[in-house]
Amino acid sequence: SKVATRLFFDERGLDKYYGLLELGEQYGVFQRKGNRVIVGESTVYPYAIIADPEKYFTPEVMEKLEEAAKQEFSYGN
Repeated sequence: SKVATRLFFDERGLDKYYGLLELGEQYGVFQRKGNRVIVGESTVYPYAIIADPEKYFTPEVMEKLEEAAKQEFSYGN
């Protein structure tokens, strides 16, 4: 698999949330409704999630994304 990353050449460094929105959509963690993403009880634009990732990538969501990443990138058992 190829993995895209986003690296800032300042104090931010590697963007740890880059690509998680798309992975979550692919594995059903997030659902699309038109050009918005359903997060909990609300729908928001993807740029709002990217602008404030700590608000939307809660520990519960991160657990689901961890399982999705295991399915996507694990090799073998």
